[in-house]
Amino acid sequence: MTLRVSALRFERDPFTLGPLDLEAQGGRMVVLIGPSGGGKTTLLRLLAGLEAPNAGTVTLGDTLFSGPSVFVPAAERHVGFVFQGLALWPHMNALAQVRFAGRSRKKDATELLLRAGLPAALHKRLPGELSGGEAQRLAIARALAGRPRLLLLDEPLRSVDPHLRDGLQRTLRALAHEGEHPTICVTHDREEALVLADDLIVMAEGRILERGQASELCRKPKHAFTARFLLRAGILPLQGLGTKRGCPLGSFSVPEWVKGEAALALLPGDLKLSQPSQGSGTNKAVLVPVLDRHFDERGWLLEVDLKGQALSVLLQPNEPIPDPGMQVRIQLSRPPLVVQTNGESA
Repeated sequence: MTLRVSALRFERDPFTLGPLDLEAQGGRMVVLIGPSGGGKTTLLRLLAGLEAPNAGTVTLGDTLFSGPSVFVPAAERHVGFVFQGLALWPHMNALAQVRFAGRSRKKDATELLLRAGLPAALHKRLPGELSGGEAQRLAIARALAGRPRLLLLDEPLRSVDPHLRDGLQRTLRALAHEGEHPTICVTHDREEALVLADDLIVMAEGRILERGQASELCRKPKHAFTARFLLRAGILPLQGLGTKRGCPLGSFSVPEWVKGEAALALLPGDLKLSQPSQGSGTNKAVLVPVLDRHFDERGWLLEVDLKGQALSVLLQPNEPIPDPGMQVRIQLSRPPLVVQTNGESA
């Protein structure tokens, strides 16, 4: 079963969502990632029928959920929804919640709770007696109890302790891949998105900026926002027009798909310290101040300021570690990514 969204638009002053298009295949998980306030939860509510769009269509399989003169109420869409706040019924134990949601037998509800990773010893507990991760598993089981045609997850790991997330991520992926229903998950956590996503959609300010397989977006993002959000890249604008544009680090070819403004997306390993005699032409050495330094699993990182842009430089083993306030020379150590900085990517 396939979910298709076409030219969907929603307006509530001062926020506008869309118009946007997307497609989600059954048995796959689509992850919407982006900052808070970008429209991800609003999109889920439109898909669930909790909000009515101003324009566009939403179709699941052969059923038109919303379109010109058509709006199927939420209760008739057979959509499972795990809300940010979970919205569990405080007076019902775990087993009763799943049985009620699915109008199911005790045996079926028990099996579903176990599939969601909630042990039998917890099935008689109330939501207030469960940990954050346990309550999350109950919410997922309850959403699946009605055998939904579409599963929507809004920040499904938000209340889960970091050391428990790996197990719940595996559970979510397994449940998404088992059924014929599409699964759409919202998050603003890049690590979570990369683990869960079969297909990744990057959203900001009510628009889709970029979409594709997670591995491809991490390898070759086309939009500056994607590179910054997923890869923590520093963005250095390129000046000029046409296929050749420049910046203090040199001159660079701009791909044909870039429409309008372009920039370099610079990862820490893209930059290195250089000597005064190094760097010229298309790979210039530039003198910059050190803003800060810190150590992580990759080694020592310097944060430097280049024309008002904060960039990271990964030091080589045994290189001296400059203090904040010192001046250092930097240059490219490998060809950088060129990305688009305005509009929707191709």
